[in-house]
Amino acid sequence: MSKKDTLTDGCVISVINELKERSITGVEKYGTTLQDNNTDDFLQHLKEELMDATLYIQKLQDQVSIFKGFTPPIIKDGYGKIKIDEDKCVTNLDIKWHELP
Repeated sequence: MSKKDTLTDGCVISVINELKERSITGVEKYGTTLQDNNTDDFLQHLKEELMDATLYIQKLQDQVSIFKGFTPPIIKDGYGKIKIDEDKCVTNLDIKWHELP
């Protein structure tokens, strides 16, 4: 294997490993590989997955917008390092809709 064929990108390696695991899980669950499956409506599956993805995006945007402009309480430890004072942080469970900006 040449140097240019060696994977060094951790993100790529992580995705490859997840795809391998997904393939194994799929064969165990459905008894076939995606390559051999010619019966499913893949356009419909893709449409449904993209609709789910849109919902995940909205959920994350909602979470981010709640904390927009929020500055977490910061403390310095004895070594001059800055840390978040987690005891004083607000979580999404602590925020009521009427308290939002």
